[in-house]
Amino acid sequence: MREDVLNAKYAVLAKREHTPAQAIAWETVQRETARLFGYDVFVISTPMWNWGLPYRLKHYIDVITQPGLTFKWTPERGYEGLVLGRRAVVAYASSFDYGDGSPLARFDHQKGYLEDWLRMIGIDDIRTIAFGPTHPDAPAMPAARAQALKQAEALARTL
Repeated sequence: MREDVLNAKYAVLAKREHTPAQAIAWETVQRETARLFGYDVFVISTPMWNWGLPYRLKHYIDVITQPGLTFKWTPERGYEGLVLGRRAVVAYASSFDYGDGSPLARFDHQKGYLEDWLRMIGIDDIRTIAFGPTHPDAPAMPAARAQALKQAEALARTL
């Protein structure tokens, strides 16, 4: 099935007809992408895995990030998102503090990737909550948790 999805994408890019297997695979991608367009606000809550996104979330992004469905590209304008008029709320969680000013900030490949992707598909209104450290033995965890809850409450009032 994965090979059929990939080949279906390449057929779209090359403006070729799909084989029957590719057509079935592409229908699945279109159905999943159509669900995305049914939401006004995306709420994404993700832990940091190996300084990035969990495999399942990355896989979902790979499935729905398709030319003609969530973005288009032209030599004159580059990437243009097609998922317009929507907002995103992203809650990040990490074992340690990877925030700006932290000695670990340079290892955070989670926030930049996810927010660049959201902008690439057309979502510019992105609100974030960062909770780190989450490790229960970390001295800063209770304050970080309280701060994340405070941010979430304030954000909930604006949506």
